[in-house]
Amino acid sequence: MAGGCLLGLATLGLVLGAVRYAAVLKARAWVPAGPPCPAVSRREYLASGFPAARSFDFQGLRLVRAYGYVSCAEIHDDGGRSPATVPVCQFNDPGAVVLGTPRGQVYYLPRYRPITVTLSHGRPSCVLAANLGPDWLRS
Repeated sequence: MAGGCLLGLATLGLVLGAVRYAAVLKARAWVPAGPPCPAVSRREYLASGFPAARSFDFQGLRLVRAYGYVSCAEIHDDGGRSPATVPVCQFNDPGAVVLGTPRGQVYYLPRYRPITVTLSHGRPSCVLAANLGPDWLRS
């Protein structure tokens, strides 16, 4: 009987470890390293000439972009190690992006470079990088 319990606990530990490892790999794939996006004021954003043509809501965020395609997902926070999930979106060439959060709006002006935005611990972030895999052609 004790051997069966130990085997069950060992199996559970392996499964939980595999789930955690998969979450870390997904977070790494969705949040690549890169320099921060150029954040601008609302005034600079409006003067940039990029239209606020396409908008959508995803997991409590309001996202607006001028051009291009976007793909979004939920990942586990803190590099995949947290049980909490956060939204992440990758854009191929958005021109300008407005990220609306519960705390207000943030304006980014990456022009035609790929970017990744996320909201971790209530703070928006943006990097000039994106892993544009086969699913990125969703607008």
